[in-house]
Amino acid sequence: MALRLWSLDVSRRLGGSQNEYERLPTTASRRASALAALEPSYEEFYKYEQYLPQHDESLPFPEGKDGRYVWVSTQHWGLGWNNVFQAYCLLTQMAFMSNRAFAFKPYVWRLEKEGVVDYYGEKRANQIPLSAILGGPLGGGSLPHRYHGPRSVSVEWFHHVCPPNRTTVFDVLVLNEGLGDDASKVMEKYVDVLKNSPANCIELRSDGLSHPFDWMHFGSPKLLNLWETLRESPFFTDFSWSPLVISAFPTNLAKLSHNFLDTSLSASVPKFMTVHLRRGDYAEHCHGLAEWSSRYMGWNLFPSLPDQFNPPPKGSNGEITSEYNASYSRHCYPNTYQIIRRIHEVRREWKAETGEWLTHLYIMTNGEESWLRDVIQRLHSYGKWERISTGRDLTLTAEQTYVSQIIDMAIGERASVFLGNGFSSFTANIVFLRSLRNLSMRSNRFW
Repeated sequence: MALRLWSLDVSRRLGGSQNEYERLPTTASRRASALAALEPSYEEFYKYEQYLPQHDESLPFPEGKDGRYVWVSTQHWGLGWNNVFQAYCLLTQMAFMSNRAFAFKPYVWRLEKEGVVDYYGEKRANQIPLSAILGGPLGGGSLPHRYHGPRSVSVEWFHHVCPPNRTTVFDVLVLNEGLGDDASKVMEKYVDVLKNSPANCIELRSDGLSHPFDWMHFGSPKLLNLWETLRESPFFTDFSWSPLVISAFPTNLAKLSHNFLDTSLSASVPKFMTVHLRRGDYAEHCHGLAEWSSRYMGWNLFPSLPDQFNPPPKGSNGEITSEYNASYSRHCYPNTYQIIRRIHEVRREWKAETGEWLTHLYIMTNGEESWLRDVIQRLHSYGKWERISTGRDLTLTAEQTYVSQIIDMAIGERASVFLGNGFSSFTANIVFLRSLRNLSMRSNRFW
């Protein structure tokens, strides 16, 4: 009973509500190492979604059998969670502003519902129900009482109340004509169409390659035009992770920082630093970013962020010079020496600015084990840390193991200082979530 109450308290501190924690299923904790070969089972989460209270034909307008719904059948799949999450946030906001219930689907890595695949040595579940990742309104939960808009529904419920003969289809390719990389203009266009259509049921459909919101929006500084809209939305003022994610904390607090228990929901965890070290496919991806002269992701372009990236010009004939390539490598795929130096530099600057000496470090990475051990050893040698831990130190259930990246995000958004990769959507989303918490922009740093 004591552990149960402790878990509920941690849930409230990390962004989950007590009611949601009690309604959603969780699994008893076991060691991830003993479960490495096991596939996760998310059937309880699918069942939870099936019986959401808004899945009721008798509910009054704008819910029920005569409610207003929108299903985006061209949603992304086969991409990393953070690419999908960026689009999902804007699509749910689009539906909310249109007074329509958004039809959500699982996170899809592969179309086969069951099973696990290997990606650069990382095991990924083919599909994960949304309620295993997100809580609050984004995960199908209720809106705050002052809002009377419809709640999000599962795609299965959409197809139940919106059979083909009741569904009006809009072509995304047609709607996108004339729209550029300004996500606020896209939002305005789609909201106008969805709000003014008399149809109860709308499907946004395309050839599979066109989406309302896509990579060109999330890599543009114009994404910031939506910041004020999103920060005031109930989907983000009441943002929370799923109880499955939150329940990973009680068994792992000792491996992170004891300060987690003594910190209020809106505050950062004192003396706690997290760093995002993207490896794996980024060895190739960073070269592509250099060739395309890419800049940081949209949420990493807030003018008040301390580390702006301005790449040097290419050669006279447009060729990539050694200086140009080195600039991208340092910020996108730093070597071990650059990593150690940058962490020490950020730690020292934070001490000078705030008087707080960071004592606990958490590393979020998909790097190889031997490389990571070397980095940790060098960090201990270079500076005195009370504790350095990584995601591989956590005790997770089978289901939590396949949302470990989301658990990392929940940890990263609570740190006093977060040091990430400006080109990464993972980093961008953590910066976005930290900004929702009103944490200092100075606490977000890049390589």
